[in-house]
Amino acid sequence: MIFNTKSVKILYEGGFVLTVLLSIWYLQPFIFKPLNKHFFEEDQLFFNYWSLSKLSLLVAICVTAYAAFLSLSWNKIRDWSSIPPWVKVVVMTCVLLLLWAYACSEHNYFYDRSFLLDKALFVIIGLAAFFRPQFIPVFLLQAYLLSKQFSFALPSAYTYTDKQIIFDILFGFSVFYFLKTTIAKNVLWSTFTMLVLLIICNWYFKAGLGKILVGWQHHNSLYNLFMASTAYDWLYQFPELKTVLAKTLSHSRGVIEYATLVIEFLFPLILFWKRSWFRIVIGAFIVFHLTVFITSGIFFWKWAVLEFVLMALTWRYADMIQFGEKSYLLSYVSLLIITYLISPTTSLVWYDTPFVQKYTLSLVDDKKLEYNLDPSFFSPYDVIFAQNRFAFLSERPVYTGTYGSTTSLETLKEANLAVEEVRLPAFSTRGDIQYSESKKEDFLFFVQTFVQNKLQNDVKWVSWIDAPMHIHQGANQQNISIEENIVGIKLTYEELLTLPSNSFRTLFKKHQYFFF
Repeated sequence: MIFNTKSVKILYEGGFVLTVLLSIWYLQPFIFKPLNKHFFEEDQLFFNYWSLSKLSLLVAICVTAYAAFLSLSWNKIRDWSSIPPWVKVVVMTCVLLLLWAYACSEHNYFYDRSFLLDKALFVIIGLAAFFRPQFIPVFLLQAYLLSKQFSFALPSAYTYTDKQIIFDILFGFSVFYFLKTTIAKNVLWSTFTMLVLLIICNWYFKAGLGKILVGWQHHNSLYNLFMASTAYDWLYQFPELKTVLAKTLSHSRGVIEYATLVIEFLFPLILFWKRSWFRIVIGAFIVFHLTVFITSGIFFWKWAVLEFVLMALTWRYADMIQFGEKSYLLSYVSLLIITYLISPTTSLVWYDTPFVQKYTLSLVDDKKLEYNLDPSFFSPYDVIFAQNRFAFLSERPVYTGTYGSTTSLETLKEANLAVEEVRLPAFSTRGDIQYSESKKEDFLFFVQTFVQNKLQNDVKWVSWIDAPMHIHQGANQQNISIEENIVGIKLTYEELLTLPSNSFRTLFKKHQYFFF
């Protein structure tokens, strides 16, 4: 017997989990070769990738050799049969989420490619992973290649926040499985559950503690977030619902903020205390996502699906989590604090101000008619357009980000004071002028290329099968049929101030026309 006491065993498994977490955060970026825009100008991404990276090729050879070894008929761990069913359910849920997100994504009108061969290969590898866990690393690589097509076409960054936990869990499973089948055979599979929940709860805990440290609950108002989302046409089809939600949020300031802290900070700490508490916490996470969706249009549906699966599994598999064991609980809480201190996970902490800086696009035809474009028109780049981080297009100072967000308490206070005194904001700082002629040219080139390709060959049926959007604004999957000749685009920049009367005051507005 390797372990003399239960506490030593828990300590060993905690160290094992930390090792896997460190590999997720710091080894994963080195395994995948950095790509660039030109890589996606060719078809067959999977096969072209191996010519870029000798390290990746070496890793692939090693993984293939290891998979072949495990697939030998005399080897008892060649398939999922030696792994608890609930582990397979969690892993395959992640596989299905990425398959829906990337195999069913819209035609990329910037590159004018659908990458059908790679998407078909993606599905085949996903099916192979259903029978053999050794295919998970290959599946993860293909997901990486398909996802990176959105990272280089525009000057604005493509966010992975809603998908990162899925990538991390699959990478973590690959490392966990490799170590358990080689040098750590005594590690229990319930430790994998702890790993998965640490990956998920790290995001909540980091956001919750970060908010507490800056006094977010004393200064923030989610009314501003909701109103900002409506400025981008969230719930535009339901004006009565908008009014009800706006009034509710304006009169319940503090209640929702403190409830947010309970869910993000306290609930991750008590997750393993009791089985019933676990279900309450996971259920609260799901309700939290639905609340965020209703009040902002931001939908973490991938997180909610995964959390629902985890909650459902606890009714059938009693051994997937060691509830109530103090040493196990202490190990989890200790690891949660360590992940807060050393993980590179983005801290989702900001203030919601009433000052919104907004960019919108419209098409202009040869009869001077205009067609407003929602972010979904630019799918699969819709998240970038929904986040609206186009400060490089304007010479005006930048004070806030997406939906009027800021990390500066002074900016929040000055914007709030402007609302109270019914005047223009008098910001104490000069703001950050981010105008860039080169980025502006790249942006306009993207829009022109995307629009012309889409209007010539709009694959409308794909919108029926692609995954739900992460950020909903305006029409869901906007498909425009235009008979006239498009000659250019109109860029509108606005500065809006949210008022207590559930309305906005336009402080500044400018139109720019760019002709093809």
